[in-house]
This record gives sequence, structure tokens and C-alpha cells, in this order.
Amino acid sequence: MQWKRIPGIYWMHQLFWNAHSATWDEATDTDEYSTGLERMTQALAERSTDRTGAVLDLGCGTGNYSIALARDGWQVRAFDLSPKMLERARAKAEAAVPGSIRFQRANFNRPLPIEDAAARHALCIAALQCVGEMRFFNEVFRVLQPGGCFFGVYRDNEMHDLRPRTQPRREQATSGWRTMLAIKSRAGRTQLITHWTEATMRETLERAGLVVDAMEPFYRGTKLVIARRPEGPKAA
Repeated sequence: MQWKRIPGIYWMHQLFWNAHSATWDEATDTDEYSTGLERMTQALAERSTDRTGAVLDLGCGTGNYSIALARDGWQVRAFDLSPKMLERARAKAEAAVPGSIRFQRANFNRPLPIEDAAARHALCIAALQCVGEMRFFNEVFRVLQPGGCFFGVYRDNEMHDLRPRTQPRREQATSGWRTMLAIKSRAGRTQLITHWTEATMRETLERAGLVVDAMEPFYRGTKLVIARRPEGPKAA
């Protein structure tokens, strides 16, 4: 049974991420996460001659990647399913880069509220387990400009380690963080999330018309995939 057919699955995802918004910044307060953020900023810069055009942050969470990209000079449009995540992201962005990021709620298994070919690049970090339909990747193709890139970080089921990547920098993790970790570990063994491998990720992106340029380890248990929308119309 595919998780996308489970009744109420989108509400379950929203409830989970609303709750996780209270502990997300604690969970990502690690050297490993900071290094990954720097790598992503650099990867976008290496594939861009300038900072014109918008970058989409699909599944922006509390806004860490969006803020880093805005500081690097990009126009950022950030989307998330969770109202609580967006609330925290807006507050952080207003303090760090006021007026630089446009936030909007979106369900990634429905049409994206973005115009055709409106994005220079798009990224989806640690949210691809919530994507259960081909529609998302078809939508990524639609909203990217020809030559634009999709940057995705996903947990590879063949290398996935359910232990935490690293402990938060705080000496003792809060009970909330530990609770969310336990829930995520259990969900990772169910069909409530999408389980990706390198082969299924590559196949899905290519079916959507994207050209996979790179697929490499990112941080523990995850891989970074970079796929490009080719010039010209989508192949039939």
C-alpha cells in the first residue's frame, strides 16, 4: 500500500511538522547541519553566473536555508505545509533579512502556486519523504526555467541510519527533541513516508524530464541530488 492512499495522510504530516516546529531548530543545531547549509549555498553559486531570478525553497521549515540564500543575494520564495513552521520562519527572517523572503503555505502533492518557468533554481531539503506522487516532480519541471536546477536532499533507504546524525550542541537535548526523534524513527519504518533509493530517485526525476547531473553523499544517511531542466520542450 502506498502511503499517499492512506486517508488523512496530509493532515497527519501537517500535525507532525506543526509539533516538530518547536524542536526543529534544536535538532538542526549541529556542526553537520551547518556544513550542509554551506555546501548547498556553494552548490547554487557554482551553477549560477549571477543572482537574478527566484530560488524556491520547497519545504522551508523554520527558514534556515531560505535565510542563508537571501543573505547570499538570492530572491527567495519559501513554501511549507506547516503553518507553525512558516510562523517561525517568518519571525526569524524578519530579524535576519527583513523583507527579503516571500513565504507561502503549499501542499507539495498538489499543483504548486508558482507560475511556469518562474524559478531560476529550486531546492527541497529533508522534505522529499513527504512527497508521494509523481506530480511534485512534474511541477518542479514546470516551474523551473530551462537550464535551472533542482537541489534535493533525501534519506537514502539503502544507507539510512535511524540514529540521530549528531547530538544538538546543547549539553542535554530537551525532552521535546527526544520525543520527536522517537516519532521520526518509528515513522521511518512505516509507509507513512516515502522511502527513496538512489535508483528510484534517479528514475523519478528522469521520468519528470529532468537530467540528473550529480548524486553524492550529503550528511549522514542522506544524499544530495542535483537535476537540471534541459533547454527545449519536455520530451513526450
